[in-house]
Amino acid sequence: MALTYRSATPGDAADCVVLRGATRENAVSAERLRSMDITTDSWAEDIRSGALPGFVCTVQERMVGYCFGASATGEVVVLAVLPAFEGQGIGRELLRRVVAHLLGLGRQRLFLGCSADPATRSYGFYRHLGWRSTGTFDDRGDEVLEYLRPASSGRGLHIGIVACSAEGAALCYRTICAEGAALLGPHAHPEVSLHSASLADYVRCLEADDLQGVADLMLESARKLAAAGADFLICPDNTIHQAFALMAPVSPLPWLHIADVVAQEAVARGYRRLGLTGTRWLVDSEVYPDQLRARGLDFLRPSDADRDELGRLIMDELVAGIFLPRTVARFQQVIESLRQGGCDAVVLGCTEIPLIIHDGNSPLPTLDSTRLLARAALRRAVAR
Repeated sequence: MALTYRSATPGDAADCVVLRGATRENAVSAERLRSMDITTDSWAEDIRSGALPGFVCTVQERMVGYCFGASATGEVVVLAVLPAFEGQGIGRELLRRVVAHLLGLGRQRLFLGCSADPATRSYGFYRHLGWRSTGTFDDRGDEVLEYLRPASSGRGLHIGIVACSAEGAALCYRTICAEGAALLGPHAHPEVSLHSASLADYVRCLEADDLQGVADLMLESARKLAAAGADFLICPDNTIHQAFALMAPVSPLPWLHIADVVAQEAVARGYRRLGLTGTRWLVDSEVYPDQLRARGLDFLRPSDADRDELGRLIMDELVAGIFLPRTVARFQQVIESLRQGGCDAVVLGCTEIPLIIHDGNSPLPTLDSTRLLARAALRRAVAR
């Protein structure tokens, strides 16, 4: 019997309500939930907005357990497993994922309400996993337990890198390691694991417009990194983020989205209109436009001819570690055309472009997607 763990989606809300009334201890009926202003619609909206991140466990697509936390407070709101599936480690794994997610949001202290009766299963379950009594009780009469961010290693959360191309992944990894010292001390950085499927497999899917195939490759890496102990994931490849929406809802771990990180930085720096560079696949896609529009930012794509040539140079040269002066000059020409089109900054939307283009030689200020993602991962890992 295979257990599948994934992030909760709004479509899970109805099953969550049903399962909540079917647990062995502390079952709550749909009617009782409604009296607490908790409905399928409200649960779905909280998942959609990010207010209630969670994970579910399924067996042959049937939900058998779930756990949710409150992103605003660090409370673990609910952990529920069907009685027939108790004793298989499902609750422990679901709780581990929610704890990792909330810690990854920067929470230093997590808490939950638990029965104070030693005869209940939950009493020993949480204490065995390191939760400690605060000596206080909530308004339902449950004892409040807390979990503090572990501080023994001083190195923070474990970063998982889902790699695609070698040059971009290597730059991301080097940035995490090199800049970790500024946050953690000499030679220190968070634990990092990297997994990469063959680039050829990704290219085959991209050329066939098979985004589900891309998502499946990303998920394969995600599952292996979860098994290696990673707490959250990043992918230093802009192009394959086209499959992010297909992959993220069933991922075993939370992610940072590279275009989201870049868009946040653009807002912080006060830019208004961004030029897009990258592979043809990336520039033609909505990976960046979706994130930029959501923040009120404008953007400009290069001409069709420029998209074709930059895509060829990236795949034939940069991905292979070939960096030629004429290629630098061609990128500069394209960026200059974006400047003339009214852009006030340029997104280096291929993780190899920063190897040849930077603020010192670019006609526009640059948003280096590779290093920005690495730095965002560092901040998340050490909660700064």
